[in-house]
Amino acid sequence: MGVATDEIRVLHVDDDPDFVEMAATFLQRADDRLSVRAVTTPGEALARLDDDPDAIDCVVSDHDMPERDGIELLRAVREDHPDLPFILFTGKGSEEIASKAISADVTDYLQKEPGTDQYAVLANRIANAVEHYRSQAALAERNRELRSYERMINTMHESACIYDAEGRFRMVNQYLADWYGTSREALEGEMSGLIPHIRSVSEGDPYQELLDGERDELLGEVEADFPEHGRAIVEYRLTPLDVDGSIEGVVAVARDITKHRDRERELVRIRDLLDETERLAGVGGWEIDAETRELSWTDHLSELLALDPGDSPSLSDVLEALRDADRARVEGAIERAFDSGEPFDVEARTAGDDHRWLQFHGEPKTADGAVTSLRGAVHDVTEYRRRERELEQARAEYEELFNGMNDAAWVIDTDMNFLAVNDAAVERTGYSREELLSMRPHDIDAGTDPAEITRLIETMPEDEIQMVETVRETKDGETIPVEISSSLITYEGETAILSISRDISNRKRREKQLEEFASVVSHDLRNPLNVASGRLELGMRECDSEHLAHVARAHERMQTLIDELLTMARSDQPVTDRSPVDLSTLLDRSWQSVQTGSATLDSRTDRVVRADQSRLQQLLENLIRNAVEHGGEDVTVTVGDLDDGFYVADDGPGIPPDEREKVFETGYSTSSKGVGFGLSIVAQVVSAHDWQIKATESDDGGARFEITGVEFAD
Repeated sequence: MGVATDEIRVLHVDDDPDFVEMAATFLQRADDRLSVRAVTTPGEALARLDDDPDAIDCVVSDHDMPERDGIELLRAVREDHPDLPFILFTGKGSEEIASKAISADVTDYLQKEPGTDQYAVLANRIANAVEHYRSQAALAERNRELRSYERMINTMHESACIYDAEGRFRMVNQYLADWYGTSREALEGEMSGLIPHIRSVSEGDPYQELLDGERDELLGEVEADFPEHGRAIVEYRLTPLDVDGSIEGVVAVARDITKHRDRERELVRIRDLLDETERLAGVGGWEIDAETRELSWTDHLSELLALDPGDSPSLSDVLEALRDADRARVEGAIERAFDSGEPFDVEARTAGDDHRWLQFHGEPKTADGAVTSLRGAVHDVTEYRRRERELEQARAEYEELFNGMNDAAWVIDTDMNFLAVNDAAVERTGYSREELLSMRPHDIDAGTDPAEITRLIETMPEDEIQMVETVRETKDGETIPVEISSSLITYEGETAILSISRDISNRKRREKQLEEFASVVSHDLRNPLNVASGRLELGMRECDSEHLAHVARAHERMQTLIDELLTMARSDQPVTDRSPVDLSTLLDRSWQSVQTGSATLDSRTDRVVRADQSRLQQLLENLIRNAVEHGGEDVTVTVGDLDDGFYVADDGPGIPPDEREKVFETGYSTSSKGVGFGLSIVAQVVSAHDWQIKATESDDGGARFEITGVEFAD
């Protein structure tokens, strides 16, 4: 007899009522947890399941029954209850029926036998099936809860993690992983920087106290740099992870309170400003009796009006201390307040050359509906007026500078609306100022996808200038190539973007002319030279003359001149596309492209730089060619790393100090083989990348060229 614990509700389906009644009796004797409900048709069984599916823990069914057999009932049950335990308990046993039952996903199969011992077996099969079903259901529910909890944790806008005893990340949520710019899996197992920090600034070891159960929580703040999030002030709370009475680690929840702390600092700054303002714009109090017009005031008001505080001045004395033009305005405001009972604010200047601006505020006091006195204050607003004038002057100067620019300029907010446009923008676009102020940058940009414009605006760098080339479209439909320089500014107290649009039509025309020039050099000059060289070779076969050798050298020089002119023309184009370039690999390729003879290459770099690969190869080839031309075919060329770039050095004769600035000028050369364009091309490639180059002396006394300002790729 089993021990009664949780009830197991069994639905027994058999078309023999006497049998199911007897079976119920023996099943409950075998296990008193079993509660058997009997039905005699499959239809009744399905109806019971439809009415209350949660009231059935297991179905026990015969095979041969009216309406449908046990296998068909099993299939019908599985449509809506795929996991419900179903035991086929039948007197018709065969391999065919067993195979069909298994195919229909039966839980268990038991053949009816004579005697009552079989019911203990059946009871045990039912209990095992239900316990397994319940455990699987509980596990599935637990997994659902865990997944829901995990989703909740990973959607938190706070970082959450579990530390192990050593302070390593055991589990982290997605928010924290995003701060580190990595995945949760990659971060788990790494050492946290917070725990060593806590231990370094605390007396004792508060983290160990959490692990030992001697402390319930640990609160604090820390300021740190995070790879993806940047610098932040973080407020953290650490608590022990208690699992069944055993502390298995520490749970940490942290949030970014940088903005909160910034606001606090801003509030302190504002309070200090208000304190300073109160100190600069002093306040004096006064009161006038409605009937007698007697005046009483504070000593500070005497100071503001330059009156003797020991005297008992009258209202007329106060008015006399004001400028003639302002006196009547103050007196009129006071009389109107007595008559109407309404408060007033009016400004006036003190008499004399060194006048001050004062703001008079009056508040009537009434009794039984009549004004009995007038109370108020006088604020010294001189400093405020001075600052206001300075601000107006600054605004005027800004407007003059803004509108005096030759290039179109505008200010846009972070929602991408025009806030201000200068006169040049109105002139260059053909739209009126009112029209532009109702538009967005997308409306006048014909060269950039709108989504890209939005991305550029939303990702504006804080301390850098963003440069973009695009095409501006005028109101008349004309398209103009422009270069737009943008930077973040503060405009009327809010973050905004200042953009200056420069017409680069002339530059584009020059680039086109350079391309045409390159085409002429490449085809129209090279072809006649090739014909002349071919004819010369034929002539040298027929005639032996020393003059022909000089002609051959002249042809060679002309060929070199054409090659370097062509390279120089193309190297003047700006770099618009930079990609990661393995410097060592490109160096080997450049070395193979130059006639180096027996020269030696010593490569000491493994850097990957961001550059236009073709242009960078031009630079390396020309520096290698320069070293061979000036250092001879036995020269050694060394390429190595600098903190922010790389260098190319040789062990040749070097460059005299007084000539190192001139070597980059077009036409400069000390070699009979060159025409002076090589280092000029190098300088142009450097400039096109916004790098810097310096000629100096190598460790071996030769020439050394240092290229800096280079951006490295990860």
